[in-house]
Amino acid sequence: MKYCKNCNVNVHKELDNCPICGSYVDQNTQQTVYEHYPEMEDAVGYPKIKEKIDEKKAGRKISLFAVLVSLLSVAINLYDTTYLWCAWVGLGGVWIVFCIVPHIFYKKKIYVQLPTYAIATSLSLLLIDGFDGHGFNHVIGWSLEYVIPFVLLGCLIALDFLIIFKGKKEKTHLMAMYFTCVISLIPQIVIWLTPIEWATWASFTLFLTAIANALAITIVLYETVKAEFGKKFNL
Repeated sequence: MKYCKNCNVNVHKELDNCPICGSYVDQNTQQTVYEHYPEMEDAVGYPKIKEKIDEKKAGRKISLFAVLVSLLSVAINLYDTTYLWCAWVGLGGVWIVFCIVPHIFYKKKIYVQLPTYAIATSLSLLLIDGFDGHGFNHVIGWSLEYVIPFVLLGCLIALDFLIIFKGKKEKTHLMAMYFTCVISLIPQIVIWLTPIEWATWASFTLFLTAIANALAITIVLYETVKAEFGKKFNL
């Protein structure tokens, strides 16, 4: 601990000048009674700066943990295949890796994530449906007939609101909408192509809604859509 004779105050050992009067203080100007106050050397210090958390690294760790838990559940479930509960754990893992982690840790915007939600949820539910039916040769069909269409319909409605309220500022909403509309056509097309008798009212409603959305956006925002397609595909 250094000592300033002008101000009669202790000065931190890392400082060469007194912070009050500015006079030079060297190592020889020690306080004569310093040995009685050894705790003062540690009392005077600089604030510690907290290390910034690497969010992407944290996201990768959480994704890896979700994958490992999903694989572990599959390994445990192999001992008793009466009920394939591991499929539901896998669904949670898919949502964590593709939907939750990118949005929280990678700062992915919601309109970018909605098509990802649609694809990840649809594929996961289709796989679970197949497992519940004891294999894809005996698919039950509840996911394709009801759940997937309603999930995709919810994504379309959410994108509609985003375009209505932020369409002029965020033109990339339009590309997300078109992509989701294409995905939304798939359930009804798959049902048409299979010989199984399906309940089609939900998937057909989604089919018509997707076409109506795409046409409405193209007509109402034609110039914006044209400019955005030209920007994305160099047209």
